[in-house]
Amino acid sequence: MDANKFSCFVDLCEKIRSSTSKNEKVSILSAYLSILDESSLPIVVLFLSGNIFPKGSRLNLNLGFSTIMHSLSEIAILEHKEIQRIYLKHGDMGALTEYAVSRKYIIPHRNRLTVVKAINERKYVI
Repeated sequence: MDANKFSCFVDLCEKIRSSTSKNEKVSILSAYLSILDESSLPIVVLFLSGNIFPKGSRLNLNLGFSTIMHSLSEIAILEHKEIQRIYLKHGDMGALTEYAVSRKYIIPHRNRLTVVKAINERKYVI
């Protein structure tokens, strides 16, 4: 298994999330970090810090907590208060996101997105 693949990083995050022991989390993380190559190590550390751009970078997503919560509310088709309740229950944004995506509404065939509709809806993406 190539530890530098993103799927291995995802597996690492899942193992850490599922463990309740701090010592076990440290052990899992140190084992993983020790087998990464030099190019992957700083990227993984950056991702684990909750960022995708290095500190001091001019790039910034500008996504605050409320923006993420609002987006998850729309994805799951749930009221904002319900999303907040679920977040408080799990105490973890990753678990909330997994729940929201599992409830994602699939657009019926007759309402599929068109190029024109996509260009008109870009204001919601930018």
